[in-house]
Amino acid sequence: MRIVLILDDAFPWDDLPADLEHLGHEVRVLKIGTSPTLRERGALSLLFRDACSYDVIHNLTGVAALLYAGLTPTPVVTTLFSPPGKDEREICAQAQSNWFFLDAAGALLSPGLNGIETTEQLRHASAGFYEAVYEQVIKACAKKERRPWGFFEVLADDSSGHKVKRITLWPGKRLSLQYHTRRQEHWTVVSGKARVTLNQEIFDLIAAESIDIARGAHHRIENIGKDLVVIIEVQLGEYFGEDDIVRIEDDFGRQ
Repeated sequence: MRIVLILDDAFPWDDLPADLEHLGHEVRVLKIGTSPTLRERGALSLLFRDACSYDVIHNLTGVAALLYAGLTPTPVVTTLFSPPGKDEREICAQAQSNWFFLDAAGALLSPGLNGIETTEQLRHASAGFYEAVYEQVIKACAKKERRPWGFFEVLADDSSGHKVKRITLWPGKRLSLQYHTRRQEHWTVVSGKARVTLNQEIFDLIAAESIDIARGAHHRIENIGKDLVVIIEVQLGEYFGEDDIVRIEDDFGRQ
């Protein structure tokens, strides 16, 4: 398991990374102060943007780090050691499906903070306890497929002739220029600003706008805004496997 620990440098956490490594896990540690500096906030932002290469992020520094959690589909576990204030609760109330919180009994809550309590005992929980927590949240998020440009989730996979995905792109990222030989697609933008290349034409789409992709058409979608782009993709045809993707160009060197 690949784990990122965001730790408060005011508390001696040295045993937790070492104990997790002793259990056979790969651990990356980022320490920040109780009042993060601009440099530390920049490091947090970069960490979350690169977090797709890890299996889980464990935040032990309070709510501030969660301002960046929406940048990744990677599971984010937060342990709170002091009662959250009003503003902190509002941040946590916006929790996405990959955010999790530990209550006083060590039980997971997601999303939000309904009924959450705090405890000093979790400062001294064993690596084995946290290992079990990580396994639980990874399993809960396993339905999302990660890609270098973002991630997707299969909403419906029907053998009668259609498949439905929810696709999410990071800002500035784009899918490969590609085509399919055994299916056509219909894309509807749910949120964000998207640019679609369709053969020789370019279309800029926003929420509630859609476009049809014919079988064999060269196409790609790009996030041209500062927020996530979310689209619903409906596939129609005879076969929906990922191997029916013929890539013409790809920013990540994939064939």
